[in-house]
Amino acid sequence: MIFHKSAWGAVALGAVCACSVASAEPDAADARRAAPAVGDDNPPDTRPPPPDLLYVQPQEDATPILDFEAALGGLGNGSAADAAAIGIAWLDSWSKLQTVQTEDGVLSASPRFGADSLRCEWLRVVKSEICDDRCGDCVTGRPARAESAKVPFRLLAIVNRVDLGSDACSESGAEARLIYVATSPETGAPLGFTTILEYGLHGPTQQWAARFRALRGANAAQSAGLLRELALDLVRQDRGRASLRRVRTNETAFGASGQWELREFRPTSTPDGPRLALAPLGGPPGAALDGTKALSGWVEANRASIRRGDNPVPPRMQTLAITLAKPTFRWSSTTDRDLATLFSRNTCNGCHGGERPAEDMAFQMVAPVRPPKPDPQPQPYYGSAPPEPVGPPPLTIHGVELSRYLVDPTNRQGDELARREGVNDEVLTARCTEERTHRMTGRRTVH
Repeated sequence: MIFHKSAWGAVALGAVCACSVASAEPDAADARRAAPAVGDDNPPDTRPPPPDLLYVQPQEDATPILDFEAALGGLGNGSAADAAAIGIAWLDSWSKLQTVQTEDGVLSASPRFGADSLRCEWLRVVKSEICDDRCGDCVTGRPARAESAKVPFRLLAIVNRVDLGSDACSESGAEARLIYVATSPETGAPLGFTTILEYGLHGPTQQWAARFRALRGANAAQSAGLLRELALDLVRQDRGRASLRRVRTNETAFGASGQWELREFRPTSTPDGPRLALAPLGGPPGAALDGTKALSGWVEANRASIRRGDNPVPPRMQTLAITLAKPTFRWSSTTDRDLATLFSRNTCNGCHGGERPAEDMAFQMVAPVRPPKPDPQPQPYYGSAPPEPVGPPPLTIHGVELSRYLVDPTNRQGDELARREGVNDEVLTARCTEERTHRMTGRRTVH
């Protein structure tokens, strides 16, 4: 097993799974998962994480590094009109039955009602005269409301995922991600609906690692400028420096059950211009396969891919949406305990569920600050709550909550960002001018 020395002083495993390190010792993995997050007598470290690994957008700042309108508009010509067309069509799709044809049949996803208020707000932003029974009036009779309307999403974070690459010296699968949260058109308060735009980085991995690392020594003004330019290079597809690979959503605002649901969208070309189309989720199979012989047989037959951090689920087993019913969820598949754990970690709901250490922040890793609890009883986290208190609260930075798995204020040397930093250090020290190739170590996954 190969280790990397982290700049935080950590020795980080060369694994890439976002939910845990790969382990050939399932008992050790279970011990890590069950380990209490309390009991450290040292005061917690409340510093923000290094901005080159995870930039947290201050929620009190009225001027974000990049707004959602600019991010979606980059799929077209960068205009507000393009952004509106893409965003409104995307929000409109939530209230409709969605189907996707695969080589083995048709996949479907049920409507999720509740996106209409966001769609209507965007119509008011562009002062559209498209009015229907869902929006009522869009502009007519409400000029003041139309003038004050805002695209109902705000930036939470910019995430460096250079660690997803496989070669430091060439283009190899590295990513960067923008995380946004939906906001109430009436109050501006955050809703239970986070959206992650995931971009593939073009060019040598080392060049992107260097761009991110430059943020570490920059002052506030320099950092804002560097981040802005980096973000524009991500979203402006016409610059050719990055490509939007997928959009993932984690949402509890629209369903009647209060359960979180994960979906994935891919950019696609249509006669009306670029759009975001629902696509099969990468990683998890359909929920009905949990615990079945069919799933067990498939996992056993694909152990090599699973150990590399990939679940190449065939079309006949895919799904368009998966729910997060409880924070302790783990997929049940093969009797090979270690392999079953690795498979579960490679899935969306395993990663956001029981395959990470138990903590008070369920189902998400980056989220807006939760509303205060009016009483000591567990309160719904935007509609869904763990069955019992499970530990101390997440780290809060600039109005944004960060999972203790991602950033642990009591153990900064052993959290997920320390592992990613070790990979970035490896990339930056690779001798690309001499070697031309430098294979990065460890497991890879898209999560």
